Amino acid sequence: MSNFTPLISILVPVYNKANYIKESINSLLEQSYPNVEILIYDDFSTDESLSIIKDIDDKRIFIHTGTENKGVRYGRDYLLNKANGRIKTHILASTGWYKCPNFTFLNDTSLEKSKKVHL
Repeated sequence: MSNFTPLISILVPVYNKANYIKESINSLLEQSYPNVEILIYDDFSTDESLSIIKDIDDKRIFIHTGTENKGVRYGRDYLLNKANGRIKTHILASTGWYKCPNFTFLNDTSLEKSKKVHL
């Protein structure tokens, strides 16, 4: 196993996704790749989304909140400016990321060995 583990920033803009957000966040936390930060932007939700997010206690989660609803594009751009990862990606708050190969491939040494991959 390689020690090459670049930080991945996962951006999650949220607006009124109380029915989905816990499962979506848990799908990120269950990934096998160890070096992630999960940045969540609650876009002034009027449901229980923010409360549910705050109940999830994990040091990889960073919560940002808006003071008015500005839309998913604003939330994603806001988080992109806050992200520290060498690799940045985003998910829909209602979808999650269920141990798919596109995310877990980073556990092998393919990135470290490939000089053509630009991070």
